[in-house]
Amino acid sequence: LGMDEIKKLIPLSFNEFTQSLDKYSIWDDMSEIVKPDMKSLIGVETQLVKHSLKSAARLSHSYPLSIVPIIDYILNKENEVNNLRITTRGKSVNLSDEIIKEQLVL
Repeated sequence: LGMDEIKKLIPLSFNEFTQSLDKYSIWDDMSEIVKPDMKSLIGVETQLVKHSLKSAARLSHSYPLSIVPIIDYILNKENEVNNLRITTRGKSVNLSDEIIKEQLVL
């Protein structure tokens, strides 16, 4: 999403916001998680990261002789490191396994 699109979405109510996201490709991944009674945005963040990883993988297969496969590899390694950090920090503060699993991007 560009800055102009984001600025248009900011003043909208929740229902208007979700309806306007329907025209973007990210909505396919987000539609099951975004609900009016949401208490946390962890699921949304996780889905956005998953969507970006899928997009990078799709592009790396489309352009195998470019820099895109290298960027895809780096993004996946960064995700692995973030998952390890989430697990380690969650265990160190005695979070339940369920909460830790919610935050992992698999």
